[in-house]
Amino acid sequence: MEGAAAGSPLASFDGRYVYLTHNSNAVSIGHFSVLDTLGANADTQVMPLYSEFNVTNPFTPPGIFHNPEEGYYDGGQGNTNDIVVWGFAPNPLNDRVGDGSSFVFQFPIGYASSNQASSMYRQSYQTVDAQLNDEVQDGNTQLNVNQATQRLYWIILGDEVKDWQAASAPVLTNMGRSLYWSVTRSQFRSWVGQANSAQYRFNRGKTNTAAFSRGIPRWAACPNSPALSSHPTQPMIFAGTASTEFVKMDYLMDDDTAIVRNTSSVVRSKAIVSPDDQYVYFSEFTGILHQASTANLEDNWAVSDIGAIDGEFSLTSDGSMLIIGDVTGKVYAYRVAITPTYEPTATPTPAPTTFAESNTDFGFRPTVDVPVSIPGSPAERPTRSPIFDANPTMTFGTVPTLPVEEVSASTRTYLSFASMAISAAVALFV
Repeated sequence: MEGAAAGSPLASFDGRYVYLTHNSNAVSIGHFSVLDTLGANADTQVMPLYSEFNVTNPFTPPGIFHNPEEGYYDGGQGNTNDIVVWGFAPNPLNDRVGDGSSFVFQFPIGYASSNQASSMYRQSYQTVDAQLNDEVQDGNTQLNVNQATQRLYWIILGDEVKDWQAASAPVLTNMGRSLYWSVTRSQFRSWVGQANSAQYRFNRGKTNTAAFSRGIPRWAACPNSPALSSHPTQPMIFAGTASTEFVKMDYLMDDDTAIVRNTSSVVRSKAIVSPDDQYVYFSEFTGILHQASTANLEDNWAVSDIGAIDGEFSLTSDGSMLIIGDVTGKVYAYRVAITPTYEPTATPTPAPTTFAESNTDFGFRPTVDVPVSIPGSPAERPTRSPIFDANPTMTFGTVPTLPVEEVSASTRTYLSFASMAISAAVALFV
């Protein structure tokens, strides 16, 4: 691929296609490409199924929503294929915010390609109708409407020239109808859609703009994507601004009702919300890691034994372990919540999965194993950091027991293996 990838490539819902943006020529020219993994192997160079570029600006990382109810832009009605959105990023060769633009890509409804050579197509037109009309005027009678609708093309969302750019990927939710974006001048923009309504389609006017303290330079973009809570249509939104602030906004991105807390350095990484929506984790560039209440952004705890943090971090699906790497190459695994364990039995009963978040009532602070060995370096056994308090002893409520005869033999066997596997995995961490 030409240039350097912007963010991480994205996989389609079924894993067959890969979408990515990449920037070349000193990161000044943006490319968008789609790869088809079907038939790919180590001995064959995989050419893009579709690729397009512009010569004025690099591209942001792409955002994606799998299986939307529709492409929420004029012309995307009824299209449930993955919707991919990206935009112009600031050009490193410029010292200001230039003209902005945003794009969307979806495979056409019922798209089918027999091979890469026949389906790869580059076009500058943004609508099938305009292209079809031009080709008919040129006397090309071989092209019909059905063939035209199977061609691949990106669509410019709204006005071709916008007054903002972005440095991070947009975030989509609400079955693909809502879009949240961190943009230049320390601002955020929202498009909050509704079923059976076209008012805030992505190519129409935005729902809201939230603005906060400017960074350096004053046109700087917020460096991280918004983090959303789990509510499907009205999530809480958390993000770092372009200055030394971390903010909470409602689903409309209203800055009048936002909660703002000052930080000692810029929050460059995307925050993470705990599975129960009670806590938000965010990191400062100087290496301070926070677990804060989603209600008021007050710290439950904060630790500062990490190097500078510039990349993303992740939380395990049960919310118990936070994995983070610093700029020195060390990777840390923090235990931030305690999950209950049960002794395996011959006939275990199904029980809901629960976990207790770290809580100041127990005087709890996260534990950490440091460092994880880097491939190629001498193996070192991870050590428990002595600066943290020991895990508190916690008790959990009695798990309701179902009569054994209500659980089939196959279910009992499956649950027995699952219970033993979970217990073994937790034992390794402890």
